[in-house]
This record gives sequence, structure tokens and C-alpha cells, in this order.
Amino acid sequence: MYEMDQYTVSLLHFDDGIKDESGKVWTAYGGVAVSTDQKIFGNSSLFLDGVDDYLSMPMSSDFSFTGDFTIDAEVFIPSDVIIDSKTTAFGIFQIGNHWNNSQFFEFSITDGFFNVLLYDTNEYLMQMWNPITIAKNVFNHFAVIRKGSQWYAICNGKVVGSVTYNGTFFPSAEVNIGAYLYDGNRQYIKGYIDELRVSKVARWIMSSLNAVADSDRISLSWTTVTDAVGYSVKRSTTPGGPYETIATNITGTSYVDDTVKNGTTYYYVVTYVDCNGHESMNSNEASTTPLESSKALLVVTVIDSSDHDYQLSPTEIDSFVNWFMNHASTDTAGYMLNKKVGTQESKEYLAFEKIISFEIMPLTK
Repeated sequence: MYEMDQYTVSLLHFDDGIKDESGKVWTAYGGVAVSTDQKIFGNSSLFLDGVDDYLSMPMSSDFSFTGDFTIDAEVFIPSDVIIDSKTTAFGIFQIGNHWNNSQFFEFSITDGFFNVLLYDTNEYLMQMWNPITIAKNVFNHFAVIRKGSQWYAICNGKVVGSVTYNGTFFPSAEVNIGAYLYDGNRQYIKGYIDELRVSKVARWIMSSLNAVADSDRISLSWTTVTDAVGYSVKRSTTPGGPYETIATNITGTSYVDDTVKNGTTYYYVVTYVDCNGHESMNSNEASTTPLESSKALLVVTVIDSSDHDYQLSPTEIDSFVNWFMNHASTDTAGYMLNKKVGTQESKEYLAFEKIISFEIMPLTK
């Protein structure tokens, strides 16, 4: 279950009755109440009978979205509810109302579409009519996200629509859950709503993935996301995917892919999962190409006059020389080097006191 954070302005679990964790007070109409018949988290959800049930509160400045925001909810639609007709809409959330040409924001399900609308004075400022197939008798997760000028409609983790709109929005009147007002007529819905949250931040969006190539490996890094409980790395050899998931449940903000081939360009995205199991949209795509680094031959002569040869990258050679030259101050008596003979790889440890000299020679192909 979600918890209040610095971005959340409304959060209703519908477990302790109709209680908003933000302290806002919602008025129940038509006898609307919580029910234990269906729930996705906790003990209960909000049941609306489709006749006259809904929640409402006066307009709050918290719902004047001048910047990024997210509204999301778990919605259960019973099998007997018709949602393929414009006359029987399933209104999830509405700010303002369509009355006397006033401003309003709404997202709802009607006529086989997931609708997100902004309206003002006989004009749709922004609208997304997104065709979707909605499973009934199960909870579906719906979300509306604004990030900068980009708006997204999401159903069960899939982006079903997006549009660009830069304007601000200052609706008045009321905020409704489970119904919406259109031309003076209130449209009621039948079903269950759980875990409804309104946030002044764009959730489920990542945009900071960075990829750096080295020989035989690519290092990925990204910035932390407050909601994340685990990250997944996805890879493709084609721009834009399709992507294969190569790592999951990463708790940090970096990953090294050492299964790459030098000379091949790889394309990566990262996603995260929140505490309710919802996966974010893909991050920005980062790409790079690992190349065989120039190597040199390190020849170490030890006290029995035998020579030990190692093919190393410039970084590995610099590290060895630094260790050898600073042995007295580091007090490290031994040094480990990777050794490869054919396909056989091993680790060899050199004792400082056994080394007589060493030589570095460039390798010619």
C-alpha cells in the first residue's frame, strides 16, 4: 500500500472507511461506503452502486495542476456494467464540472475508451480518447500522468495514449470520485475503487539512464527514484527495442553488463517497480558500443629468474605500477592479476618481495 510522501496531496486506501490520509474531508452521497467484497490491498474498497453513489469535496488549490502530477486508482468493473456506450460512462475522477462552460478535468471509461479531458469555455484544451480492452471482475490500474508538457494515459502499466499540452489549468467548483457532472446531469457508476492517489509529481517516469562502454562490458547508471523498490534492466540490439530483460530486482542505481560482444551496439532502458507492484514506463534509451581496448604486455621477473607474462589494458597496467611504486605506503604485500591462456582464465597473485623487475611492452597485432 502507498504511503503519504512529500508529493501526495490525496490518498484514500478505503480501509478505515472514507478517510483521506492527507486530512481532506470527502462527503459521501447516496450511501456510498466501503465494502469487503472486493479489494486489492488492505481489507476493503469503495463500492459505488451506480444509482446515486459518489464522493465529493469543494475545490482545493491542491488540485490546480500547474506542473507535473499523477492521479491513479485501482478500479474493479463488474461484469454487468456496460462501458461500451457513451451514455454509460465509468467516471473515475473529475475536477470541476461541465456546467455553464466552466473548466473541468476528467478521466473516465466510456465507449471502449480510456478518456482524459481538459475543457474550458466550449473548447477541449486537451483530450485523449484511448481505445482499450478492459478486463471485468478484476482490478485494473489506471493512471494519468503529466510530465512537463507531455500527458500520458496508462492502463495496467501500458501507455495507451499520450499528447502534448503546455497550458495551466485552474478549475473551480468541486472534485468528484466515482461520478462526473456533464451538462448539469450527474453520471453515476457501479463498481469498486481502491488505493486512489493524487500526487504533484510525475510518477513511473525515469529519464536519467547513462551507458559507458569498456572492453567486454558496459556500465549503466541512473538516478534514484523515490517510489522504487527494485529496478530492471532491458537490452536490445535494435533502437527502440524490442527489449529483453537481462536483470531484475536491482536495489542500487548501477549495473554492469559483462555479457556483451565488442563491436556490437547495445540499446538499454531501465524500469522500476513500486511497492504496489506497478512497473514504470521505460527510461530514456541509452546506447553504446564496447570496443576491444589496446592492451600491453606486462612481463614480471621473479627471484627464480622466471618470467610471468600478462596481457593487460592500460588501466590495469597503471593500477599495477601504482601498487608497486607505492608498496611501502600502502603496506600491501601482494597483488592479484587476471591471467588468460587460451580460453582458460585464472587469477595469479604476485608477492612484492619476490619481484626482481618488470617490463611493459606494446602488443602488435
